[in-house]
Amino acid sequence: MIWDYPTRLFHWSLVICVIGAYASISAGNIDLHEKFGLGVLGLVVFRIIWGFVGHTPSRFSNFVPGPKTVWSYLKNRENPNQGHNPLGALSVLALLTLLLVQTLSGSFSTDDVFFDGPLLHLAPTFSGTAFSIHYIVRALIFAMIILHWTALLVHRFVLKEKLTTRMITGGLSEDRPEAKRTLLGLSLIAACVAGAQALVLLKP
Repeated sequence: MIWDYPTRLFHWSLVICVIGAYASISAGNIDLHEKFGLGVLGLVVFRIIWGFVGHTPSRFSNFVPGPKTVWSYLKNRENPNQGHNPLGALSVLALLTLLLVQTLSGSFSTDDVFFDGPLLHLAPTFSGTAFSIHYIVRALIFAMIILHWTALLVHRFVLKEKLTTRMITGGLSEDRPEAKRTLLGLSLIAACVAGAQALVLLKP
């Protein structure tokens, strides 16, 4: 299985939380926006941890490419992995980084009226900068999502690769997921998301 159960649960939960965060802030519901944003934070933290302790196909060491691998892929279009190609792997890292920055900056932000981030009290003088970062990174994330969707369409209709289907079924691989590690992953997701949501308890 290329993408194990925890990785797939992470992926689709992230889709829901990101859409929810955008929809709620567009509707002016800042409380719901905060909940979805903290959900994203917990999921990203999980994926970072899972990138080191998860099943082999989910580990960063397995799919994050070096410069030579990227160059070889650009020349020959040969993907050394069954999962993400080298460019896709780099886009995953970029999106995780942007989402981490976005959620942390939001946690240190305030609008001085209705909303104070759960971590604002730790660095109140950083709130203005954090708010600016949060605003700018939002546009970058939106651009990355558009790029991601475009890549999926290219793979589906040009390269004839059903990546979305694989992220639902897990795909085929010689590496079979371990039951104990899968349980660990599911427990980690629950703990990371719950821990992120609990940050609101830190508000003075």
